[in-house]
Amino acid sequence: MRIRNYPPARPLLPGAVRLQAENDATDLRQWLGLGLAPIHDVTSLLEPDLGVRVHVRPLDGRVSGLFACDDEVGACILLNAHHPRARRAQTAAHELGHLTSSRQTPDVCRFDRHEDSRAERYADAFGRAFLTPARAVTHRFQDVTAGASRLTRHHVILLAHAFGVSREALVRRLEELELARGSNNIAIGVNAGSVYPSRDGTGNHNIYIGNGKSTHPTGSDNIYIGHTGEPGDSGVVRLGNGNTQTKTYLAGEVIIHGPLPGSPATRWKSPGPGA
Repeated sequence: MRIRNYPPARPLLPGAVRLQAENDATDLRQWLGLGLAPIHDVTSLLEPDLGVRVHVRPLDGRVSGLFACDDEVGACILLNAHHPRARRAQTAAHELGHLTSSRQTPDVCRFDRHEDSRAERYADAFGRAFLTPARAVTHRFQDVTAGASRLTRHHVILLAHAFGVSREALVRRLEELELARGSNNIAIGVNAGSVYPSRDGTGNHNIYIGNGKSTHPTGSDNIYIGHTGEPGDSGVVRLGNGNTQTKTYLAGEVIIHGPLPGSPATRWKSPGPGA
């Protein structure tokens, strides 16, 4: 029989969800004896140390993971095998947040749909705080960027590798801790270009149109329409999301300034409706 060593339950309290999540994640780290050390294999903590059943299986690309807890079977987490390891780690930490605060409520973590309930905001904040503790990130950030005039893609890569998280997750955490922010960014749409709507991204002069939360590129002069962007983008235009948009219709004459890969500058005329 699998030994269950679940962390003490921490029901959601009135007040600031993020603050409670930060404190609970810190307490769990101490309870597990982790201190501020990076966690490079969350699964090794969930299964042998906590007794949580973890399965990695191919899922729809829009689904990051699932969580459920049954009195007889116990706690189970399912992670998407198609997603990179760093993203699976973030999903596992998110679901660990649900195990801590609302273990009797099943959860489906989707990439294309974000619920703004207190339980989801708690799980998001818990996952970030568990994998990237504020004090540890601040100290490493100061070490990595010492002597630099601004945050660069190289800094982000080094920091993300140090904590075993994706560059997107790292940039969001830096922004949350107010270690990096940009200026003169424009966002149009629900949550467009912003994980935290009151702040700019870490890059400058970026334009976001749509209703997706942005990764806040560290670069500048990007244009995103219905796309969340990539942390290292600079001078890039991205249209649509491959998980949701499958066709693109362009009316009239389309002029492309600059060569496409392997070809000269292109002028293309739409064949019209129904083509």
